[in-house]
Amino acid sequence: MKLSHGNIWDFITKGYHITVPVNIGWTINSVQPANVMGRGVAKDAKDRFPGCDLWLGSQFVLTATYNHPMGDPEWIKFYPHAPLIFFPTKSLNKNEPWMSWKRKSDPGMISAHLDHFPKLVTEHNLGKVALPLLGAGNGGLDPGDMKKLIQEKLGSDNRFLLITPTDL
Repeated sequence: MKLSHGNIWDFITKGYHITVPVNIGWTINSVQPANVMGRGVAKDAKDRFPGCDLWLGSQFVLTATYNHPMGDPEWIKFYPHAPLIFFPTKSLNKNEPWMSWKRKSDPGMISAHLDHFPKLVTEHNLGKVALPLLGAGNGGLDPGDMKKLIQEKLGSDNRFLLITPTDL
């Protein structure tokens, strides 16, 4: 894995797919489910790629219908309309899915998803993937801990580029 600093969105022009940390949840906008993408990299994705929140919400409803456990690779979603990978860091609030965004990110779920990530990237034939410090922004997890976890899980795979703040 490589390390860099800067704006993660600048790496699209360099051929990278962007990993977008999201919650597993949805709200109903009119008649279609939408993922709540109100802050951070997720909000940037929604602003840059209108409609991705609707697509993701419908995908999460389908995945939840089949009762996939948290950490299952089925929760990681490859967006077919742009170079985005939606990577859940916050688990589903089953009673109120529209409130899942309020949860703290789950390091165990992130770890489980990271275990599956290289294989999924291979299956989807992606060459390069940029990712932020998953769960460390609006997810409330310690950036140093998340950097260590990501490096432990993906460190030997040069397809991945971890974008960190300059002071970390």
